[in-house]
Amino acid sequence: MERDLIRVRDWGYSYATLLTPERQESLRTEIIREFGAANELLVAPKPMPKNKRNRSVNTKRKRAIAATAVRAYTTDDVLQAAHSFLQKQNEEWVNVSHLAQHLYERFYKLKPKHLGQPGKKYKSILKFLADLPNFVIRRDPDQSVCWIRRSAASDAASSRD
Repeated sequence: MERDLIRVRDWGYSYATLLTPERQESLRTEIIREFGAANELLVAPKPMPKNKRNRSVNTKRKRAIAATAVRAYTTDDVLQAAHSFLQKQNEEWVNVSHLAQHLYERFYKLKPKHLGQPGKKYKSILKFLADLPNFVIRRDPDQSVCWIRRSAASDAASSRD
């Protein structure tokens, strides 16, 4: 039992607690060299097997979003979703990150590079929306927050429809 306690460095329950830390380590290496590294009496707890699937709330939420997301979409589909999201909001100006989150949750693996005109590769949803005349974007001068609203021309066109 004493050898097992020294192997696992449980100095508090061993007589080796009276030794200096250097001497404790040398005693441990001596015991391992002479009797082996495996415990003789103490049973080491078996490591818990990892779950094949993570069951966290965040993972479940991501799976639910991926299950309901639109997999085949076009630029027009994304624009229509952006317009409808902005129309449902009660404020005139909406935080761009809220719109981007809505679009990323609605469309499966949304890549801004694939949106817009052929040959034009956008690096973010913000840059894609800023390049369109249907939206007006403003930045807060003291923060890095961007706000978006539909342009007056797009509001007039949608009211005619």
